[in-house]
Amino acid sequence: MVGTQLAPGQSFVAAVVELGGAGRARLNREDEHGHDLVHVFGGIGQVRSGEAISRLEEGDVLFLRAGVRHTLAAADGELLSLVLVSFPDPTWRAFADLAGLEAGRWVLDGPPPQVNLRYGDITVPAAFRWVLAGQSELARPMDLVRLWVEALPPLERALRSRAFHPVPGWLTQACVLFSSEEHLRAGVPGLLALASVSAGHLTRSMHRHYQCTPSEFVDQRRLAYAAMLLATTRLPVGAVAKRCGFNSQSYFARRFRERHGCSATEFRRSPVQSGS
Repeated sequence: MVGTQLAPGQSFVAAVVELGGAGRARLNREDEHGHDLVHVFGGIGQVRSGEAISRLEEGDVLFLRAGVRHTLAAADGELLSLVLVSFPDPTWRAFADLAGLEAGRWVLDGPPPQVNLRYGDITVPAAFRWVLAGQSELARPMDLVRLWVEALPPLERALRSRAFHPVPGWLTQACVLFSSEEHLRAGVPGLLALASVSAGHLTRSMHRHYQCTPSEFVDQRRLAYAAMLLATTRLPVGAVAKRCGFNSQSYFARRFRERHGCSATEFRRSPVQSGS
């Protein structure tokens, strides 16, 4: 799994990674589209995120944000054992919006969100084990949601002391409501109508809190909805594109391949979708 993109149709990928000992001593992670949740279950090491360096030890849980080069390394003479769970940014942001997790807090520059749960908390390690067990068959979205529910609250509490510009309520509400087909088809004008602010203010706010433009946000939500329709309906690909607000099927095909690494038809036929 390490160094590869999510397989077509998968909501996440999980793996055990061991660094040091007789194997490699470090792991580089850089994914433009996806984040990682990491659980350290043995050893001592460090993580470098951009220019920030943090110590790693048994019991640590951390969130590695997309678009930043992260290097995880074992200390000299140590075997650093990790569970690494990777998931796409749009899926996580949708969950963060609904859970009130203030998504912008998680992607600030500096050290990644990190907390040590070695003593007293057994639910988070159990959630990581549950996700790993699911990898032997199918990667079920509910397994990922279970992990988020257990692991994100303690990380959120650890983040509260950091300097942070909270996401304004109007933006959170607009982003949550935008998931409906009516608004997806309306595109950026629909998002502007939900936000009830000027185009410039919306652009500045989305860049500050979500690190994307309104157009990029609309495309992300449309492509996520298209993947859901392909996985759960028998609608023709052209009808899926239209329901999601893509007037050009060629543009939809290009953007879908860029986002998911395969065509819409290949996505629908993938083993994860068919259950084979």
